[in-house]
Amino acid sequence: MKRIALLLFAVLALSLTACDVFNSTFDLEFSETSTEANASAEIATARYVGMVQTFHIDDVTGYPQIGDPDAPIEILQFSSFSCPHCSRFHIDIFPSILQRIRNGEVSYVFIPLYIAGNIGDGEAAAEAMMCAGYQESAFSFTDLLFDAQVEYGNEAFTSSRLGAMAQSLGLDLEAWQTCLDNDGTSLYELSPSQLAQEFGITGTPSLVVRDDRGEQIVLVSPAINEIDNAIDGIGIDG
Repeated sequence: MKRIALLLFAVLALSLTACDVFNSTFDLEFSETSTEANASAEIATARYVGMVQTFHIDDVTGYPQIGDPDAPIEILQFSSFSCPHCSRFHIDIFPSILQRIRNGEVSYVFIPLYIAGNIGDGEAAAEAMMCAGYQESAFSFTDLLFDAQVEYGNEAFTSSRLGAMAQSLGLDLEAWQTCLDNDGTSLYELSPSQLAQEFGITGTPSLVVRDDRGEQIVLVSPAINEIDNAIDGIGIDG
């Protein structure tokens, strides 16, 4: 009989609340001519070279996915560009998961739950990332968004800064802007909030580690050893 394992490591439980809206401007623009910005973009692009990037189908249709879609383990990450804990997770923990994605063990789906966290304009950041996904750059854009969040806080996701990120990655800016103008989240069958409710997600970052037999483990703000244990242990009857 299939066993559904639901392990909730409540290291951090952030309530899902609406983000504040910030309309102020910042004098120091994230300029596409900045050596630092271009260096960050080059690193973010090189990081995913040779990896399959697409949009997920089936029960979480429309969200960016990286890695072999037929990998034995799938991880859904519920994250928020408005959440400082999510940026630390992406910077400190995700690189270790990425190696397992590159090895073909795991496919990874990013679900931007932008109502979690206290950094402004997280929804705009999520839409910018989704539109980059049409040009196979969702995960590179994610790197730049979290780097900007750490450096600029509430000023990270101004429209000019988001545009400069797109340009630094070499995106087709006209196509990217057209996507934004036409709602970059239109691929979703279920909104991030609906999916969070469906999977019982109450905080970010959260991972759903699952296999094709229907077993799943939910982790909240996990350490890398917890993630490795979930990947290695799922599907093993106890």
